[in-house]
Amino acid sequence: MKLMSLLSIASMASAAAGERVLTATPSGHMMNHRQCFSPDGRYIYFDSRNDETLLAESAAIGRVNVESGEEEIVYRIPGNAKYGPGCGAVTCSPASGRLAFIHGLANASPELPYAVFRRFGGSVSPLGKLVHLDARDISAPYTPGSLRGGTHAHHWSPDGSRISFTYNDALVSAGAEQLRTVGVMQVENPVDVIDPAADDEFSGTCFTVTIAKVTLAPKPGSDEMFRAFDEGWIDNKRIAFQANLLTLDGRTITEIFLATLPDDLTHVTMPAGPADYPDPPAGIVIKRLTHTDRDPDPGVNGPRQWLQPQPGGGTIAFLDTDANGIVQIHTLPVAGGTAEVLTHFKQSVGATYSWSPDGKRLACESGGRIYLVDVATGDARALTEPCEDDRRPRFSVVFSPDGKTVAYNRMLPAGNDGTRWVQICLASVAPEE
Repeated sequence: MKLMSLLSIASMASAAAGERVLTATPSGHMMNHRQCFSPDGRYIYFDSRNDETLLAESAAIGRVNVESGEEEIVYRIPGNAKYGPGCGAVTCSPASGRLAFIHGLANASPELPYAVFRRFGGSVSPLGKLVHLDARDISAPYTPGSLRGGTHAHHWSPDGSRISFTYNDALVSAGAEQLRTVGVMQVENPVDVIDPAADDEFSGTCFTVTIAKVTLAPKPGSDEMFRAFDEGWIDNKRIAFQANLLTLDGRTITEIFLATLPDDLTHVTMPAGPADYPDPPAGIVIKRLTHTDRDPDPGVNGPRQWLQPQPGGGTIAFLDTDANGIVQIHTLPVAGGTAEVLTHFKQSVGATYSWSPDGKRLACESGGRIYLVDVATGDARALTEPCEDDRRPRFSVVFSPDGKTVAYNRMLPAGNDGTRWVQICLASVAPEE
């Protein structure tokens, strides 16, 4: 089903200089904070949320043509309700153009609503049918290559052969939310679940594992993690992630880790019973990159974020507070070492930011404006004009594949009742004169 954008002369006139409002239909157009463009840059994918927290109520995945503004629904959940199933946070493989997105369990109900442990990675077949990426098996003995809970925030490796995610187990009830971890799917490595139990269990097209071991009782002052989360691919075999540890005096801090993955992820030992948390496969090497536990202000202290490794480079970008408590972009060598403050904004950087394809610039939001940051110098150049706080860019700031455009979301009025909807806007990255 196709929807023509209702972009009006009035909305075009209200756009800031150098900005184009791409969508204007009275519905949500929430982009993911990464990999929302098709590989050729022709389309931007989005879900139908108008509130970041209401994924259960999102019933559709769509895309918009960057040139024409024409919108198209590529997948819809019939009969979706407030309790789910829900779908959203769609990403597009930079290699194949295949989609991955969060999808709640089909048997969602008021008694069993969408939840962090009741979801999976979905995709869409060429015929528009739902595809299960990860297999789910909650009945012992568990099927190798399946998991027992919910995956979300799916992120494709550069070559599209793997998909990372964060994970919550459905069977380990004590501390289940705290015991979040990260995992990886091996694409095109099918897993068959024998005799699946209704909609709680199903086969998948990918072999799926966790990659970081978490425990409810970490040793203070050690590298033992009780929560791993919000990762980013460095290359096709290495992935950086954040994890919560305990300091010697019992404080919780967030540090950055690096996982190096083996070529074969299928050497797994499945949990013996419901109380056992799924362990990573053999051959994964974990290295701690930051050691801030003795610093005056230890840990990564920015807003919730996904780490952003530099394309083809040796640097990880992340958000942390500076000496004045303002959130700035920091950089950290992948090889480890001391993190450096890159930006020096007077107002905190928003929670999403992205690298240009050549790895020389970063796009971010500060004080309601989109900025382009030169990584070599830290100099920032504004791409958009100042705006009212209720119109400020939010949710996503993403470079196009050719590096000539930055896409981002704004809340803008659409229709006749003045309701604000999440819309997609574009800013041109013109060379400096």
